[in-house]
Amino acid sequence: MWAVKLQQMKDGRLYIAGIGAGIENTPAGMQSQVLLAADRIAMINPANGNTKPMFVGQGDQIFMNDVFLKRLTAPTITSGGNPPAFSLTPGGRLTAKNADISGNVNANSGTLNNVTINKNCRVLGKLSANQIEGDLVKTVGKPFPRDSRAPERWPSGTLPSGFMTISRLIGKLLFPRWRFAVLNMSGRITIFIRHAA
Repeated sequence: MWAVKLQQMKDGRLYIAGIGAGIENTPAGMQSQVLLAADRIAMINPANGNTKPMFVGQGDQIFMNDVFLKRLTAPTITSGGNPPAFSLTPGGRLTAKNADISGNVNANSGTLNNVTINKNCRVLGKLSANQIEGDLVKTVGKPFPRDSRAPERWPSGTLPSGFMTISRLIGKLLFPRWRFAVLNMSGRITIFIRHAA
């Protein structure tokens, strides 16, 4: 093996910088190797007076400014910051503080907070809701005047009626109690509930 080594002793500590190159006959066959020994290793492209290292190895870490990889295998991926804004664990747990995802998202379970659905949403299973804002029943008024032959105490005005379409209803429907009387006439109130198969 060919080697060049520099060393200096200071405050009882030995500092070494060296490079070695060689070819060895190992049990696995012939093997060539180049070894570097230093507290800090850097590589600089001196073109155009450049002094910025393309990579630096210091401690047990390697720092690179721009990296192009065809294939990456990493047990854990973590972004910078404290705490990190992005992380991917070996178990497949992905954490992203601010994710903008386009395309299809397939999930078997999960929790969403403060979500807005801009377009249509189709629920094929059971839907449970603690609170619902908005109208499930559209109520319109139908005139119900008092007959001219009826006493003044008889009601006259508008009778509310509604229309509701519910598929696979589980629960209760509550309707207001309507009371009215018609002189020399018979009437009825019919409530239609259409149940989709």
